[in-house]
Amino acid sequence: MPWNLPLWWQLRRLRYAIEVDCDARVLRGGLDPTHYGETLISVGERQSAYVGAVAAMSESKSFLEERIRIMISKPLRWRHAGIAALGALSLGLTALAAQVSPPNVRTVDAPATPAGAQKPGERVAIKLPAATLDRYVGDYKMTDQMYVNVKRDGDTLIAKLTGQVPYEIYAESEDHFFWKIVDAQISFANDGSGKAPSAVLHQGGRDTPMSRVDSTEAAQHETELQARIQSGTADPRSEAMLRKTIAAIDSGNPNYGEMEPLLADAVRNQLPMILSLHKTLGPVTSIKFDGVGEAGWDSYIVQHTNGRMQTRIILTKEGKVAGLMTTQLP
Repeated sequence: MPWNLPLWWQLRRLRYAIEVDCDARVLRGGLDPTHYGETLISVGERQSAYVGAVAAMSESKSFLEERIRIMISKPLRWRHAGIAALGALSLGLTALAAQVSPPNVRTVDAPATPAGAQKPGERVAIKLPAATLDRYVGDYKMTDQMYVNVKRDGDTLIAKLTGQVPYEIYAESEDHFFWKIVDAQISFANDGSGKAPSAVLHQGGRDTPMSRVDSTEAAQHETELQARIQSGTADPRSEAMLRKTIAAIDSGNPNYGEMEPLLADAVRNQLPMILSLHKTLGPVTSIKFDGVGEAGWDSYIVQHTNGRMQTRIILTKEGKVAGLMTTQLP
């Protein structure tokens, strides 16, 4: 699922967890922690040209410090009691609506099939004339944070979502296209003007409309996003909203009215688990900004009395929470 940035992030966290587990196995084998830690530091300082091929030796200094801290610290009592909830949260509290990235493939109910399109499992790519493909070339706005750019490359169309990798979309009829990497389709409108005025993303049983916008608007959005990522500047509203959201959840009364519908549904469904976890972690003692992600998500380190979490949040222009994802840190 190459478009799924949080999944790549979780893969990175999994890699870190593997290294911590390897450290524990080495130490259980009888190696002195001081000697082992000094060896890791020594190798890290060499900056060898081949170090990238050795996973355990290619981590950042900050993570190496974390590994050493973990090696010399004693486990907290709450970890054993809360490990199931923590693991569930890292996978569960992820509300990635269509406005953030193409949603995950449905594995139970087949998504609604757009009128005129082939059914799942029956899709066959066809070739369309360049003149037909050119109707759909341009930029489409899905939400405040998400635009879709469609380009023609020879006799194919390439679609790129904000902060994502571009992928080819395949024609199955004159105005219906599909991705091969995910069970999702896009249909374009035709008002006779020669350019599609809008499009609809069909995926997971949901239809998400998109309107054509001038290329300068999409380019301006991308420029502003990249500038914010490069400068590491947080959305000035995100920290206050994160604090408010956490406080509301801790009180047992989440501020659903200030969340986008899909996120609100996810929080409702997972509220008992979230409350249990927050009780285990204890009160929040500090929240620190930690950077801006590829698609404009603000990342924060949330320190609790009994642990810390990394939480990413993204807001709409109106200030509602469009996405929220959190995971445990060592």
